[in-house]
Amino acid sequence: MAQENWESLINKAKKGDQNAYNELIHRIEPDIKKICHSYFSSNEDAEDAEQESYFIIYRSLAGLGRAPIRDPGKFRAWAKKITRNECLNILGKLQVQLEH
Repeated sequence: MAQENWESLINKAKKGDQNAYNELIHRIEPDIKKICHSYFSSNEDAEDAEQESYFIIYRSLAGLGRAPIRDPGKFRAWAKKITRNECLNILGKLQVQLEH
């Protein structure tokens, strides 16, 4: 599956193919890790953000619609935006906890 193109993997993952999703995550994992570690000094918080991001990406794949995504850059950008938003959400929650 490692040689499979992005479009095929994305479309399979959108239909619930766990192996295709795992391969997509494997391909974008360095990007996701880098983003999470740029927001958090704690490895534990960065790893939590990373796992939450993967979950949101998985849950949101069906929302990408029926149109095939041929450009892997668009999928990467979409996944990175989800990750940045999740990092900001977690930071907000941590800030609220510190205030109380």
